Amino acid sequence: EFKVNDKNVLLNKPLKKIPFPQCSMISAIFRDDAVIIPGGDDIIRSGDRVVIIGKEEAIQEIRKWFEVGNQSKKVLIVGGGTVGFYLVELLRKKDFNITLVEKDLKRCEMIAESLPNIMVINGDGTDMGILEEVNIPGMGAVVSVTNSDEKNLLCSLLARQLGAIKVIARVDRTEYTQLFEMVGVDVAMSSREATINEVLKTTLLKTGIQSIATLEGEKAEVLELTARADSKIVKKPLKSVKFPKDAIVSTIVHESNIIVPDGNVQIQPGDKVIVFTRLEMVSKVEALFK
Repeated sequence: EFKVNDKNVLLNKPLKKIPFPQCSMISAIFRDDAVIIPGGDDIIRSGDRVVIIGKEEAIQEIRKWFEVGNQSKKVLIVGGGTVGFYLVELLRKKDFNITLVEKDLKRCEMIAESLPNIMVINGDGTDMGILEEVNIPGMGAVVSVTNSDEKNLLCSLLARQLGAIKVIARVDRTEYTQLFEMVGVDVAMSSREATINEVLKTTLLKTGIQSIATLEGEKAEVLELTARADSKIVKKPLKSVKFPKDAIVSTIVHESNIIVPDGNVQIQPGDKVIVFTRLEMVSKVEALFK
């Protein structure tokens, strides 16, 4: 997911005129409180957050459109609970330089012992002295994941004031998500939505459809569908399929190959297909796989 600023090269361009690298596509646009499943005539606007699907080499090319100078691999994480600990483990594997701030001394000691080479600071993430000490402007991102929405918001606002490049915050109350982003938080992560997504990953719907994620306050879904031999969508170019307007095929898994499709690709029986769709289009998408 990338955020479009007012100097981005994609600004005010229709998608069909953007030279995306091969094996990549925009699957969703978040604009204000709306989710757009885009077509070729949709235009990228300042403030949009775009979800891009692609192979690793294509994403690396696209990332250059959104980078501001040399992105630092330093990350500050505020909150060393279950979420913070998991995040540190994840980022360590990607060679990020991580600083963690946690208020509980025993928790700090446990994390420092379990995860060597991580700078662990015992203190409050809303303490200006600590935030100034860790050099916020030199961080690629500040991520606040304490169990308090209020503390996460305050920490994020202070980090933004001190010059943070990107600010990410955990929010437990989904109704606060838009508020967080309105006041300058780049990404507000709802733990409730994350929980819903994990439950949905294990819940198979009829016709081999599995909902693997909800998007933006449950306004849209990411579906995994398995094509059958008698499915209406198989063995014909995607451009000839009457696909619902607010749904898009973003990825096809054919045997062991991952395909980011264009209009000429054909879905084969047994393929697993990832579809981004608005909720009201789920039944129409389902019908194509019957």
